[in-house]
Amino acid sequence: MRGVLLIFDVDGTLTVGDPPGPIPPSLLVELRRRGFTVGVVGSWSKVPEDVLAELDFHYPGHPEKPRWLSEACRRYSPVIAIYVADEERDREACRLAGVTYVRPEDFRARLTGRS
Repeated sequence: MRGVLLIFDVDGTLTVGDPPGPIPPSLLVELRRRGFTVGVVGSWSKVPEDVLAELDFHYPGHPEKPRWLSEACRRYSPVIAIYVADEERDREACRLAGVTYVRPEDFRARLTGRS
C-alpha cells in the first residue's frame, strides 16, 4: 500500500525476539509482498537473514529509536507510519518521531484473497 510505512520492533514483538512476541517474521515478508513498505527498528540481528533481505530496511533500536523511526519516515515519506512495539519507551520514541504506536497484540492483518 503506497503511503503506508509499517515498522516492527523485535524483542517482545516478533516471535524471534527475546522475549518472543506474537508476530511471526513471515508476516513482515507477506506484508512487503502485498505492497507495504516494511522494516525493522530494533534488534534486527535476531531476524533471519532471508527475512531481512525481503524487507525495505532494518535499523538498530534503543537508545536511538526516535532517530531511526524519523529516518525511515524521511526516507519513505509515508502518509501514515506505524510502529508495532511493546514497551512504553517505544511509545515515547513514536511520539518524538511523529509515528503511530501500536502494541503487537493489537496489530491485525487480513491477508486472505489476492493483493
